[in-house]
Formats: sequence, C-alpha cells, structure tokens
Amino acid sequence: RKGHGGAVAGRSSATTAAWAEMVEQVKARHGHRCSVPWCRVSGPLDPQHVKKRSQGGADDIGNPQAGEPGNLVTLCRRHHNLADNTPDGPSKLYLAPVSSDPPLACGFYVRQGERSGFISLLASGGAIHETF
Repeated sequence: RKGHGGAVAGRSSATTAAWAEMVEQVKARHGHRCSVPWCRVSGPLDPQHVKKRSQGGADDIGNPQAGEPGNLVTLCRRHHNLADNTPDGPSKLYLAPVSSDPPLACGFYVRQGERSGFISLLASGGAIHETF
C-alpha cells in the first residue's frame, strides 16, 4: 500500500523501494525459503516482523557481524498465519531474537508446539536453520 511521497501506508520508516529491497535481502539471507528450520517451502514468502510494528518493532534486517539479528525473517504463508509472537498455544509459531556481546551467536529462536530450532545469522549474509 503506497501513501504520499513514496512511503508505504502505515509505515513511516521505509519507502516502497527501501521496503522492497529489505524484503529481498531477507529472502536472500534465508535462501529464498521459509525461515522456520523444519519448513522447506520456497514460496510464496512473506516478510515477518519478529517484534510487531504495533509493539514497537522496526523495519530492520540487522547486522550479524555486530551481533544484531534485526527484526525481519521470511515465512511461508502457513507459518506467517501462525506467527503471533506469543509463546502460548499448541500450534502458534513463536519467534524471539537472540544476540550476544561479543557477537558469538546472532539469530532467532523458533518454537511451534513441541518443535524448536534456531536460525543462525552468518556474517557472510546467509543463515543456518537448525532444529533441536
């Protein structure tokens, strides 16, 4: 949704072009597939704010070299519909950022029911998706 001056409606921090570039960078970082470690869906993909914008989350892809995971991942439509950023509920998808200082680990914890995993963000720009 485009508003005045190229800004995305309801989104004061990114223009349409900047948002589209961020989404492509996040998709590339996750190998153009769903970020959930046990999911192999490669499309269609939606960007997901780990911390919702309504809760103060930013349009931020992060800086793994500095130990900053950012606030965006890509999810398939099924997991996007399940993501609500609350740990309650047997089938809901829960995402939480993980960082350390110094930057030893950077990424996102993922849980859905009994399944859990970690998305490790690499300084090289990629990601490793692990289930445990």
